[in-house]
Amino acid sequence: MRLYLLIWISPFLLSAQADYTYKSLDDALINPDQVYKLKLKKKGLTTFPKALCSFRNLTELDLSRNKITDFPPSITCMTQLKVLRLSKNQLKDITSDILKLEQLEYLDLWDNEVSELPIDIFNMPHLVHIDIRGVALKSSLYETYLELAGNKQLFMSEPCQCQEE
Repeated sequence: MRLYLLIWISPFLLSAQADYTYKSLDDALINPDQVYKLKLKKKGLTTFPKALCSFRNLTELDLSRNKITDFPPSITCMTQLKVLRLSKNQLKDITSDILKLEQLEYLDLWDNEVSELPIDIFNMPHLVHIDIRGVALKSSLYETYLELAGNKQLFMSEPCQCQEE
């Protein structure tokens, strides 16, 4: 009877774990294979935590409102990532390593110091939402991104002359 009950409720337990959001890296590292959502917002981080590669099932990552300056090549280990929130950091550039996040659907870079994105980001098959409001884009890139966005939801601020040469 117990075995039958366990078999019957196990799909519900797995679903509940996928909906749970971890808010502490230490707590998440206790059972890394059960981490699907990780919210490390306002933690004073200056880099991507190396431990992120421990979460092979991670689908949502929120590193908003930190002080991260560099986009690391190691991000490619997060092969299941669908949502990446990096708003209000100090990112200066987004490298082409982001293109290796093949499952990515939602990218939030709002209010960073990024002046351009890899052009091929608009060819990512699952990416449908890109938020680059508050990013100091060159006027020429603004027009290019509008053209390349196609059916993607692209949120941009008006271009400024602050990056023009």
